[in-house]
Amino acid sequence: MEMHEEEVSYASVVFRTNNAAAAAAVKNEEQCVYDEVKVPNRTKTPEPDGHEKNQRHKFQTLACCFGNLCLVLLLVVVGIIVYVSSLREQNDRMRANQASLQAVNQNLTKQQNSLGSDNESLRRDNSNLTVLNDNLTQASAVLERNISQLTAEKEGLMGKLEQLRTENQDLEAEKKNLTEKLQEVEKVSNEVNISRAQWSLDQYCYGRGRSCNPCQDGWRHHQSQCYAVIDHKEVEKHRTWEEAREDCRGKISDLVVINNNEEKRKVSNLSWNSGTGSGYWIGLRVLNGTWKWVDGTELTDRSWNEDPVEGRCVISVQWQRWESVSCDQTMRWICEKKSLTV
Repeated sequence: MEMHEEEVSYASVVFRTNNAAAAAAVKNEEQCVYDEVKVPNRTKTPEPDGHEKNQRHKFQTLACCFGNLCLVLLLVVVGIIVYVSSLREQNDRMRANQASLQAVNQNLTKQQNSLGSDNESLRRDNSNLTVLNDNLTQASAVLERNISQLTAEKEGLMGKLEQLRTENQDLEAEKKNLTEKLQEVEKVSNEVNISRAQWSLDQYCYGRGRSCNPCQDGWRHHQSQCYAVIDHKEVEKHRTWEEAREDCRGKISDLVVINNNEEKRKVSNLSWNSGTGSGYWIGLRVLNGTWKWVDGTELTDRSWNEDPVEGRCVISVQWQRWESVSCDQTMRWICEKKSLTV
């Protein structure tokens, strides 16, 4: 648009310049005519004849026309020079504008590239933020479920805590009752111990001089032990292993536990009245797949190699021999307890 406006203005300048040249030519021609008219008045020369006068008039007209033509050509050349100069200035301005526009275009291209890069970065950031938002949403949902679960567990624990408090109060009351009962039991135990001491004194110390023996009357003493051989002749008075043990406990003792070979020989000697298929219960039986004594210790005698079978108990027969029989059979038995140390 700017270039077209300048061309219009240049055209108008040329047009005006041509008009001025025409006006100058007309004025020059009028001057020539004026000079022709005045020439005869300024000179005293005689008037030429008609032919000479026509020749002179032609030359004057031709000279004026040539002058006008030169003036017009001069003006045209000046106009062309001005036009060319203006075109050069316009071209320079257009080149400057083009360079400026190219620079602006390059700057805009760089800005466009930068904006494209920023846009791509923003897209990646938006994608990452979307993923992060999804993760946070899932984490928030998990946390909400965990909070709900923890809240429910808290309520359950509060209920259990209240229940434990109630149970604790009940236990405190029971503890108090047990303490009172324990005090009563201790009192009774003291009385029982006194009675047992008196009983022991009566059982172990007798005769006119009240001499004390290590074992009760009817019990046999060996080292630090006392043995009672329950030797019923009648078969109907024989008992199972459990029944025999209960009888020993009633005598404040238990079935005999053999700790070494010497004691084993002693018990075998006490079993002198046993016959084939008969013997005396001792405190050895199978418990949870293992041969165990009634005091809780395991069998260590390597000479006894019977496989442990549930429901089997051991009897002692004469000549240091043991046999494994069913615990439900009825046999005689031997009790054992510590001897009295005076």
